[in-house]
Amino acid sequence: MRTCRGRILKILSPAGIYENLSAADDDQFEGEIRQMEYSDLEPHVYEGGFKVWESTGDMMDYLENNSDRVQGTNLLELGCGSAMPAIFSVMLGAKTATIQDFNRSVIQCYTEKNILLNNCDPRRFTMVFCDWKSVPEMPQFKKKFYDLIISSETIYNTSDYPAFHAALDHCLSDQGVVWLAGKIFYFGVGGSYPDFLDYINLENKFVVTNMKTIDAPITRFFIEMRRKHL
Repeated sequence: MRTCRGRILKILSPAGIYENLSAADDDQFEGEIRQMEYSDLEPHVYEGGFKVWESTGDMMDYLENNSDRVQGTNLLELGCGSAMPAIFSVMLGAKTATIQDFNRSVIQCYTEKNILLNNCDPRRFTMVFCDWKSVPEMPQFKKKFYDLIISSETIYNTSDYPAFHAALDHCLSDQGVVWLAGKIFYFGVGGSYPDFLDYINLENKFVVTNMKTIDAPITRFFIEMRRKHL
């Protein structure tokens, strides 16, 4: 995987993913192998973590071009999948990285392997599999601890907006920022950037700044969110 400035990171191949899933001593992963054969995701069953989505590259480009804002941070990546943005952040100088995905199989058979492939120290990462609704209740996610929260392609399901918003509100430090990348519309799934923005405005806890629009067959966005200090 090549960044915008030509830096190359290693990522586990699809063949490697299937090999790890097949070798795992857990019948639960058999269902996810079948799911991957006919669909990129099944909401609340398999959330697409084995695929590298387009906005992952947008996130990594932004991280690289703003590396001074990454250095020294306690970072959280929600819906990490491959966790390439979090891994790259540590390589750029982030102090710690907590990475979360819905599926244990993704964390165990993909995310962890990518950390090792890029010669990163696993001790700098906290890996958690859970849904977003559970984040405020879990000790791995320290309240108002994270200077930087990143997330890519995670607003495709409107029913998840309350839990996603609550996770951001619980985890983001008072002066921290959220960087969120995704598509303007998710056809066939239901979510969209306008819908997400409406929800953020309704909750009235964050200020949103549009940082970048990416011209593509399906337009992509990149936003920054900060706490609204009333």
